[in-house]
Amino acid sequence: MNKTQLKKALASLPQKELIQLVVDLYGSYPDVKENLDSLFAEDKEAALKDTLAKYKAIIRDEYFPAKGREMCRVSVCKKAIADYKKLKPRPEDVADLMVFFVEQGCLFTNQYGDMWESFYTAFENNYRAALDYVFQNDLEDKFKGRFEECVRLTENCGWGFNDVLGDYFYEYYQDDFNN
Repeated sequence: MNKTQLKKALASLPQKELIQLVVDLYGSYPDVKENLDSLFAEDKEAALKDTLAKYKAIIRDEYFPAKGREMCRVSVCKKAIADYKKLKPRPEDVADLMVFFVEQGCLFTNQYGDMWESFYTAFENNYRAALDYVFQNDLEDKFKGRFEECVRLTENCGWGFNDVLGDYFYEYYQDDFNN
């Protein structure tokens, strides 16, 4: 079924049945529940903060879990970001989550020492993706300090990690250095 067919089928339902269908979906699928909760929240600002905090916790737990051992799964973090984007949050909140992910990787390597090359490559790619997103959404001034801090945190890292982050930072913020 495509969207046009779905719209036609939904339009043919009596309002009571349509409401019951939405309520059933709400109770059966956590993603639907989360989406509708954020859409219809009485205090939208609090709901936005709570939802962002939930996704930050998913990412933080991969590197700094409250219990157990860190897993360092980039895929889990990228899925958290993708799932968060599906909720259609504000661009600044998406940027916050993307930068937070990179910060966790930088803090992790700073705290535990040298990592493996693929770890660094993944965070270099995500650092650049976060820079792209921030600049596409005109948020560069808001996040500059956090990007800079990532570079500072990686000063003693191997595999050229700090050099790559520094190069990316300079590439995006070069106008700040040319004045």
